[in-house]
Amino acid sequence: MIVKFFKSNRNPIQQAFNYLLNERMENQTAEIIFGDADFSTLLAQQTQGVAYFSGCLSFKETPDMIRPSDQHQIIQEFMSAIIPDEHIRNQTNWTWIRHTDKNRLELNFVLNTQFLQPIGNMEKYNFFCQQHMHTIDAFQDYIDAKFNCASWKEAPPNLRTV
Repeated sequence: MIVKFFKSNRNPIQQAFNYLLNERMENQTAEIIFGDADFSTLLAQQTQGVAYFSGCLSFKETPDMIRPSDQHQIIQEFMSAIIPDEHIRNQTNWTWIRHTDKNRLELNFVLNTQFLQPIGNMEKYNFFCQQHMHTIDAFQDYIDAKFNCASWKEAPPNLRTV
């Protein structure tokens, strides 16, 4: 598995959902499995600056190789790894969309930076910072070992991107 962050977070959040949901919804190869895209869009429209981060957990495995219950566990563990503080995590808004159109499993996420309710004098979460890179690397190794997934680190160097 590899965690990939999209660089689109300076565009309106609706563009992210248009890409993630587009014709895949009609083809039944995209499905919202956690969260609410409409609420995420509304929340992001009230945010100044970077309103969201998006990305995906991309697996080499086909969608049927990882049970839905395991997919939900991976999602929960990712959110806990990225935002360890439960109180802060409960004030964030995530939407997760499963893609199955590339003959592999992709768990896409959109995370609003605006808290649902301010925490002290904090109104936003600084999601993407250098310290998270170590956490993400460890998370990838942990999930690969726990669910017996192929590691992106074993791919040839020219294939180590999603």
